[in-house]
Amino acid sequence: MGAVTLTAVATFALAALPWFSAPVDSVQGRVEVVVAGTGASPILGALILVVAAGLVAYLLARGVLARVVAGVLALAGVGVVAACVSALLDPVTPLARLAAETSGVPELAGEVSRTPWGVVAAGAAVLLALSGVALALAPPAVAGRSRYERPASSGTSSGTAPGATAEGAVPPSAPVERSSGATDTPAARAAQVDDWDALTRGEDPTR
Repeated sequence: MGAVTLTAVATFALAALPWFSAPVDSVQGRVEVVVAGTGASPILGALILVVAAGLVAYLLARGVLARVVAGVLALAGVGVVAACVSALLDPVTPLARLAAETSGVPELAGEVSRTPWGVVAAGAAVLLALSGVALALAPPAVAGRSRYERPASSGTSSGTAPGATAEGAVPPSAPVERSSGATDTPAARAAQVDDWDALTRGEDPTR
């Protein structure tokens, strides 16, 4: 997409520069008429607008529609190349048309002079067409993981070490250490009470 944008901007800028010039005899004397790229090929300006609209549409399109827009961009780039080449091969026609507007006579009074901008614009148009074709053939971009998406849970909460619960509590399945002489059952506690009662009455509880 970046290559298409850069080549399109370069082609647009070069098309606005003067490509041809020639002397024309008018009532004020001999004057020089100059034709820019968009004047040398009227269709060139229309194709430039198509490319500009296609770039905006591609940024908004998704999926198959984006492929279709990229194909339109490639075709428009080929059209820009054809328009540039056609203008370079026939500079007299646009100059004669401009001479008729200036002097009323569609005749040139001298040789046609060329600037390098037409050839450079044609080269930029070729790059534009190739970039459009590459964009149309490129595989669709795969949407990446969102930066706010949490990873899948593996059975433990985020930030808690495996085998432990929140706030450092020991999991229920962990064994609890007890002293060897501890007696926590109700029967054991009742037996202790009976032994103390026997001692109180002066009896030997071991009998």
